[in-house]
Amino acid sequence: MATIKELVRQGEIGDDHWLTSAKVFNENVKVKNGVVTWYDGNFKDGVWEGGIWRGGTFLDSKWKGGTFINGFFQNSTWSNGKWEDGHFLNSLWIDGIWKNGSFSKKSIWQNGTWLDGKWIGDCTWMGGTWKKGNWYSGLWMNGIWEGGTWKDGTWKDGTWEGGDWLDGYWTYGTWFNGTWKKGTWEDGIWKNGTWNSGTWTNGIWENGTWNKGQWLDGVWEKGIWKSKSEKPKMRLEVIKKIIRNMITEIVIENKKRRI
Repeated sequence: MATIKELVRQGEIGDDHWLTSAKVFNENVKVKNGVVTWYDGNFKDGVWEGGIWRGGTFLDSKWKGGTFINGFFQNSTWSNGKWEDGHFLNSLWIDGIWKNGSFSKKSIWQNGTWLDGKWIGDCTWMGGTWKKGNWYSGLWMNGIWEGGTWKDGTWKDGTWEGGDWLDGYWTYGTWFNGTWKKGTWEDGIWKNGTWNSGTWTNGIWENGTWNKGQWLDGVWEKGIWKSKSEKPKMRLEVIKKIIRNMITEIVIENKKRRI
């Protein structure tokens, strides 16, 4: 089997220049119909621009495109491409599609689409769309959460559309639906869903079911209150808002009748 250097020398890789200044050990590579497939070994200090990665360790390098099927991605930068499975360690993810695997060891996610997998350890999410999966801990800065299980961590801002929140600290953002088990809510907008326990510090509650927990301050608009503690009273601004909406509806209805 040809080594990486032999493949480059023989011109079998063409003009893609998918590999630059790489130090490779125990390489196991095949080229078929112009597509490079990496099966095993260590890829170090290089640039990957296309092809299929099936196993091995990608170390101290830059990934610019292609499909990563399995293996270890460590101390490196991912710019784009499709991630099928594997372990992402102490690295930077800029953009792309993540299908499954584990994201850990102080890695940073800037943008892209997360389909499923495990988010483990002291990692940071800065933006993008989370479809489903298990979030064990870490920092969420912004983005869209569509479903899955949040086990613990800190939420700074963004949009929560559904899923299960087991524990953690919420500072700001918009919660559309889902189930909150426990944790601390500091501020933000709650549109709907089920609150089971925890501490509500401040924010706007628009609708949903409150089972129990500690309500410290905030705006309660409407919803189902099942707790034995005293239900929050509507603030004056909420009452005024309801009256304004009622007046607007009456005015619109009268205009329709005249037409």
